[in-house]
Amino acid sequence: MLLVTVLQAPSAVAEGGKLTLLYSDLAPYVTASSKGAQGFLADHLEAAAGAAGVQLDWSYMPWENQMPLLRRAPGNVCAAALFDTPARREFLVFTEAIGKDYGMAVVVRKTDDRISGHTSLASLLDDPRLKGVVQVETSYGPFVDPLLEGRDLLVSSGSTPRVLRDLAEGTGDYLVVSGPTVEFLIPQYGLEGQLEILTDLTDMQDDIFFYIGCTITTDAKVLTRLNRELRRMGPVCPDGPCR
Repeated sequence: MLLVTVLQAPSAVAEGGKLTLLYSDLAPYVTASSKGAQGFLADHLEAAAGAAGVQLDWSYMPWENQMPLLRRAPGNVCAAALFDTPARREFLVFTEAIGKDYGMAVVVRKTDDRISGHTSLASLLDDPRLKGVVQVETSYGPFVDPLLEGRDLLVSSGSTPRVLRDLAEGTGDYLVVSGPTVEFLIPQYGLEGQLEILTDLTDMQDDIFFYIGCTITTDAKVLTRLNRELRRMGPVCPDGPCR
């Protein structure tokens, strides 16, 4: 009901200095629990917002539903941990950097001999025997996105754990994904015997900053206060302050 209230009365929310912050499970940065949003990124954003006098109303929403909602531009609604891309700037305003992803990776089945010999994402994409998997409405950063553009890929609307399980069971041949996320999820879901992570491909980008993305109708004064504290505190990374 909170999200509905925000969509119907953005002016009241703006006066209170509140932002509705959409999130989905993005381990290890932020995850849903019985106590709400948890993780080192959630803690960082709460600290910055508290110092700025801004209330964050965390609202869990599956990733595939977030972008369609944000395009409708409800007032004072944002999403956590987004890459800043030109396409998204058409309907979003981005904050200061809140964190850094240590890099994209490719996940494959350990039993797939066709992967042997590939040293780059481009070579995987060019191999007609292989079908890559990406997730709907997902950016993989300014370097990897152009490599994927125009490619014949499977586009999954499932959560990352679901897509990993599907890959292990034979859906697609490799998954492009955040390295830190799958390093956390593969052992969590007991898939380390079936899947492996390729982190040394020559054309994958490391150290990509991510941001909060807010609708263009979001109160600029609220964002100014929040940005001041985010800039002062700096972004955070999985192992502490960003390198």
